[in-house]
Amino acid sequence: MRQDRISVKANSGITLIALVVTIIILVILAAISINLILNGKLINRAEVGQKLTELSKIEEKANLIYADKKMEEYQNKEKEKVTIEEIVDELKKDNYQFKEVDGDDVVDIRLDKNNISMLANSEEAIQVTLERGESAINYYVIVNGQYYRIYLNASGVILDKIPSTLEELSSKSELKLSANSEIIEVQLEKNIIKVKSKGKVRRSTNKR
Repeated sequence: MRQDRISVKANSGITLIALVVTIIILVILAAISINLILNGKLINRAEVGQKLTELSKIEEKANLIYADKKMEEYQNKEKEKVTIEEIVDELKKDNYQFKEVDGDDVVDIRLDKNNISMLANSEEAIQVTLERGESAINYYVIVNGQYYRIYLNASGVILDKIPSTLEELSSKSELKLSANSEIIEVQLEKNIIKVKSKGKVRRSTNKR
């Protein structure tokens, strides 16, 4: 009988210790959670997770639309290839919002001079025109006020998970150049290339 009482007291002691340890752990976890909430980290992570889930949902839906359109294209040989515009139009029916921005695809570079002959210490200027695609449009889906580019590639529809800024949406390609010879200096002013020769050289510029 005495041994039974000792056993009961031992078990009670172990249970009490386990309870105290559990309470301490809960207090620590609560303190960590409160600290994260106060610092905004927990909320930010939740918002990021929610946004990524929404973007994945849109991308999945876009690829289902793409698959249906590809099937139509396969069955009807006269149908033109699937475009991102068709997919965006279908997504708009589900009340998704988009921003359309004129594309910046350079389709050709035109020079007013194909060749120039230069003497020592002479200067020449070349007029450069970047010809862009007329109908190219970039599409951005709007999620929580931010812009995410959506486009087609060989694997299907891709939706960027990193937002683009308004400045990036309106940016255009810029012409960049450099001389590959120490006796030639090149300078760019808007769309005029100014070439200066330090020595006798024949410089040829071919249209790309």
